[in-house]
Amino acid sequence: MRGVLLRRQKYKEAEEYYKKAIQVKKDYFYPLYNMALLNEYAFLNYEQAESYYRKVLELKKMISRRYQGLQGFTASKKN
Repeated sequence: MRGVLLRRQKYKEAEEYYKKAIQVKKDYFYPLYNMALLNEYAFLNYEQAESYYRKVLELKKMISRRYQGLQGFTASKKN
């Protein structure tokens, strides 16, 4: 039972990161792809779901860095 709860929690976290990624840039296909894979495997293959969850976390970091870079770029353009 604990494993099922853990999987559900990780899925919910990944879903939150996906939603944030879409808010940052609406035409991202990659987060949608990762969420579909995570959804497909979430209750069938825990190790595979864990792998996709980690990819979503990497995506969150990547988008966060890009977004911060874009903010710096637009700020320098204004000066």
